[in-house]
Amino acid sequence: MDELDLELQAHERISTLFGHIQETRLQHIKTMHISESDFTYHLLRTGLPTLRLNFQIQNRVTKQRLLNADSVDEPEVGYGAEQSLTILIAPFISEEMDAYCRERGIQYLDLSGNLFISAQGLYISERGRPNAFPSPQKVATSVFERSSVVSSRILRILMANWNRPWKMQPLSDACTCSLGQVAKVKQYLKDNVWLEEQEDGFSIKNPKDLMHSWASAYAKKQNSVQNYYSLLPLPELENDLSGPSSRFSSCVLTSFSGAVRLQPRVNYRKVQVYAAASDISSIVGKLELKRVDSGSNVEIIIPYDDVIYMGQQVVEGVRIASPVQLYLDLSSQKNRGEELAEHILEKEILHGDQA
Repeated sequence: MDELDLELQAHERISTLFGHIQETRLQHIKTMHISESDFTYHLLRTGLPTLRLNFQIQNRVTKQRLLNADSVDEPEVGYGAEQSLTILIAPFISEEMDAYCRERGIQYLDLSGNLFISAQGLYISERGRPNAFPSPQKVATSVFERSSVVSSRILRILMANWNRPWKMQPLSDACTCSLGQVAKVKQYLKDNVWLEEQEDGFSIKNPKDLMHSWASAYAKKQNSVQNYYSLLPLPELENDLSGPSSRFSSCVLTSFSGAVRLQPRVNYRKVQVYAAASDISSIVGKLELKRVDSGSNVEIIIPYDDVIYMGQQVVEGVRIASPVQLYLDLSSQKNRGEELAEHILEKEILHGDQA
């Protein structure tokens, strides 16, 4: 949407919204040059102070830009003084951005039907409306999507030691990817306030928030899973699959089976393991597994990409997935899985430091 069309639709949206509020009258005060993305209205209200509405237009909203957004300016003198309210206006505010705005008291109004405005004698709220202005062009997927394998590799290296500063070229070399791909991830992290610039490079900021957002996107796509039943005890199964004498190099324990070796807090009744599709027939034959539709105690997950093997560890002689992969897999499993995921995040990824 070009700037002029955005401004025109913004005026129409404001007029329609406030025109339906009883005992109020909207008065347009000024329109500044569109490059300053600012126009002002007076909202005249019966029995209440005049409310000055300062609208700031943004065609694209990011958390980084919201950090500089203003909220409510308190009245200068007494109850009857004019109150000034700064309101962000954009084509679309997602539910994630809505939560970010509400948490920080940032008022907004979008052209898709969502809004959050709270002031003296005025509260209007609506969220969850879909984007009415999707781009006709193909939009780049989030760096958290499973299809963004290179981005995932970059994130895993960054989160393996999240407070270590990186320069662009060394990170590109470590990930065996182009500088352009590193720059894309860096910009995405910066837009979402997950990146901190330093003299010796850049590092992760707000790592806990980053991991929560990553897990939320990651869980939206289901794994390719095959379920089996075995009469063998779980420890024996796990040792046969990924222990020192295992014949299956592609087998790596994940979820409860992996996490319990780092944070032994819960009991579990199912082995969860990554294994290459080419190994499954051999695994089934050697361990005499029976394919079942329900009541399984062995869950074999076929990796969507070898990136899931990054950072794998050997604990108690058994191969397990990295803390990052354990966290992503556990986060999609309700109750005990989510609880164990948070322990892995705090102790194994953040190491007790959430700075």
